[in-house]
Amino acid sequence: MILRSILSVALLSVVACSSEPKVVVPTDAGGVDARVVDASDGATLPFPLNQTCQAVTLPDGTEDKACAECSQSKCCDSLKAVTAFADAATLAKCIHDATTDDEEAACFTKYPAPTQALLDHGACKSYRCTGICTDPPTACAACTNEKCLVESLACDRSKDCYLFSSCSGACKNQACIDACGTKYPAGRDIATPFTTCSLTRCASECK
Repeated sequence: MILRSILSVALLSVVACSSEPKVVVPTDAGGVDARVVDASDGATLPFPLNQTCQAVTLPDGTEDKACAECSQSKCCDSLKAVTAFADAATLAKCIHDATTDDEEAACFTKYPAPTQALLDHGACKSYRCTGICTDPPTACAACTNEKCLVESLACDRSKDCYLFSSCSGACKNQACIDACGTKYPAGRDIATPFTTCSLTRCASECK
């Protein structure tokens, strides 16, 4: 799941849930089975991780050169989709400046058009440029990126899951997490399979 900073840093450093998973369990999550498809199963990677791009080398002195090169070399299609929206950078800045999930939700409402493009590009960068555009992944994040890819990517590409993760990530107890699930039920439902997978397939790494 994507680091919040990716969606919020700027047009070339955009979006959404969290690269280091928040392992929280809504009270109605108990019956959900973990998915059985992961990156090591040899399945074709889904969009937006399957982009085929030309390698790009930018001039020395380019701001955040390594990340910008990775973004353009590995996430070219989703980057092109982002730059097609004049208000994409405005949405990214709005989310960056937001301090609560309510403020983030207001950003998505105010600038809805580029939302999916930003989420897709952020997801691509989170996986394809990890350690370049993001901090190196924790053991938990590395495991879930490998073994819970389908579930993690579903959350990364969902505005509702982003908001649920943002809300629940600030929680200190289960009652708060449940309240976030009530507030963002669609996001909770998308996050639940990821949570279940992380607790089963990455139990030791995410304990």
